[in-house]
Amino acid sequence: MRIAVVAGRFPAVSETFISRQVLDLQRLGHGVDVYANRAGKTPEAGDPLAPVAAGVRLRPRRNLSGLAEGARMFGHPLLSARLVNPVRYGVDGSSLRLLFSAVPYIDQGPYDVVLAHFGPNAAVVAKLRDAGLPLGPLVTFFHGSDVASATEREFALLFRTGERFVAVSEDLARRAAALGAPRERLHVLYNGVDLDRFSAPERAPRRAGDPLRLVSVARLAPVKGLEHAVAAVETLPEALRARVQYQIVGEGDLRGSLQEQIDRAGLGSVVTLRGGLPPAGVRAALLDADVFLFPSLNEGLGVAAIEAMGCGLPVIGSRIGGIPEVVDDGVTGLLVPVGDSNAIAFAIVQLAEDPGLAAAMGGAGRGRAHERFDAQTQMRRLLEIVDLARG
Repeated sequence: MRIAVVAGRFPAVSETFISRQVLDLQRLGHGVDVYANRAGKTPEAGDPLAPVAAGVRLRPRRNLSGLAEGARMFGHPLLSARLVNPVRYGVDGSSLRLLFSAVPYIDQGPYDVVLAHFGPNAAVVAKLRDAGLPLGPLVTFFHGSDVASATEREFALLFRTGERFVAVSEDLARRAAALGAPRERLHVLYNGVDLDRFSAPERAPRRAGDPLRLVSVARLAPVKGLEHAVAAVETLPEALRARVQYQIVGEGDLRGSLQEQIDRAGLGSVVTLRGGLPPAGVRAALLDADVFLFPSLNEGLGVAAIEAMGCGLPVIGSRIGGIPEVVDDGVTGLLVPVGDSNAIAFAIVQLAEDPGLAAAMGGAGRGRAHERFDAQTQMRRLLEIVDLARG
């Protein structure tokens, strides 16, 4: 098949599920073109994503530097006139956003299917199709934040004309349906994880009194709740805190404020901000840890937690969104109330004092990851959904 994948930024370290989908589709022999609003960080030489990133078709910016690319639309006057219609498309039309969004697609379609990640990006594709741009059947992926901040009006055209909709958790599917997503075209498809990469042999249980290595992998953004995990470490009993090492892997706008929090609490020798790491570095950090902290304030599913489970780590996570569909409370980890640093601290103490429980949860998590979230299984299900979209 010839497939278009649509994203906001590509590649994005925090959206590895999109990169993995592109690479998996290519490995299966499909031709994939990637469209994005912005370019992400350039992959290192030798990274299989490097040639994909080099060929991304970007939306030109609505400024002087983008005018030359936007001028391509002069060859399509009727389509251009429809795209700037403020009555039909509101500010997307009057601001020229739709016009510039159409530029990368000119003379490229139609595709066998368009896979659009995040509702707002899919809504733009729906409007481009509505205006007459031949793109192909549309499958929309909802990931969490796109539904949390959306309105029924924003997605009205998308819900009316999109062929299929995919939510990455049952919780997210319920929220998308409440916004108006047609249930008969709405599917739940968990983000798959390459468990050949994120896996580990059985771990020997820690002994009570051994050092306790904690890790989080997340964007340094407010929604990830990392400040509550740092606060939890601060409130640990002194004897335990002296044995704790907590690594936070990720980059983002909150790096400065998190470092200030760490310094104020005197945790400079306990909590380390590692910055963003490539997949191999993330895996190494997981393999070097004993417990995964996942204190998100909202989460569509939680790919980072699945990767940690694949590496045999018990997870302490928030009871919100799709996280309870990943973490089986008391079996593969411990769930705590959202934003409750005291509850996080209590869970850390529980796993620190009972290494056998932590080891059992890590083993159960590994099995659950392979059973429910294997990338190859999820890819087969995606292709079944694509077949339905194509009719």
